[in-house]
Amino acid sequence: MNIDINMQSYEVLNEELQKTKNLLDKYKKEYEQNMLHTSNLTIQIQRLQQELNELFHKYQMLEESNKILIDKLNQRFDTHEKRVEAIIEIALAERENLFNDVNSLFKNTDRFSLDNLLNYSPEDWLRKQNEVIVKFIETLTQNEYYNDDSNQKKALKRAIAVDAIYGSRYNKYVSEISLLASSIKYSLAHSKKVINIDNHITSGGSYSRFLRWLDDLSKDQEPLPKGLLFLAFDNEQKGQKNYLDRGFNTVIYHIVTSFVAFNMDSKNELQHECDPWLHKSLTQLQYEELFDITPQMQQKFDNELHLYLNEIINKLNEENYNQPIILITL
Repeated sequence: MNIDINMQSYEVLNEELQKTKNLLDKYKKEYEQNMLHTSNLTIQIQRLQQELNELFHKYQMLEESNKILIDKLNQRFDTHEKRVEAIIEIALAERENLFNDVNSLFKNTDRFSLDNLLNYSPEDWLRKQNEVIVKFIETLTQNEYYNDDSNQKKALKRAIAVDAIYGSRYNKYVSEISLLASSIKYSLAHSKKVINIDNHITSGGSYSRFLRWLDDLSKDQEPLPKGLLFLAFDNEQKGQKNYLDRGFNTVIYHIVTSFVAFNMDSKNELQHECDPWLHKSLTQLQYEELFDITPQMQQKFDNELHLYLNEIINKLNEENYNQPIILITL
């Protein structure tokens, strides 16, 4: 009986031992696997640490390079030579675009039309030009004390400056504003040399170009009005009078030398009559009426005469007042 009990106890114990052994084997395998995994993680950590050190070294190098670049960027315009180099670099980058802009502007002949010249605005013209050149001139000519960008005179000067750059870049370029200025000078001087001198200084075009422009303007003829039309020919003459005030002793006379009357009505047959004049001759009264002065004209003449005499009298009074008084003692 005791032997049976012992055998059973032995089997139970043996079974427990086997279970324990199996658990130990299992834990051993898990431990080995964990150790292998830990070893792999350690290798990965070491590799990551090495990569992190390399990245940190690169970061330090990039940070140092960035500081050097920032210093160079802050010092890129600190000397005159560096500013010149920067301007040359920008000009070389914009050179081709500038030439294309001037070439397209050169081909635009509508800018010389009378309507375009009458509606010319420096601000509108500058907005359509090369933005780099315009911004450079606007910034360079900006007043430091007050904002005068809306000044029409300054805008015109900036437009002339851009025109000068265009003329230097493109020899055949003709500026509409310079051509208009030359036409004003020509209307005062009537000199071919004025146009040619302007062409050497500005981009106004030669005298032959100026004549072609005038011919182009005359192609669009103004329509004649219907009905009775009078054409008068004015002969401008200058005369000199011995006035007391010698500053205004030159007078310009406008004398109508002749006139022509046309009847533009196609239904009117007056020009086919043998004697279209109302009178064959004038009477003495009609002759006198030709030279009569109306009361309004006489009043205007009297007012002008009074103003002129008052001015002379005032000047004589001033001269008499300023002369020293000489007392003669007996």
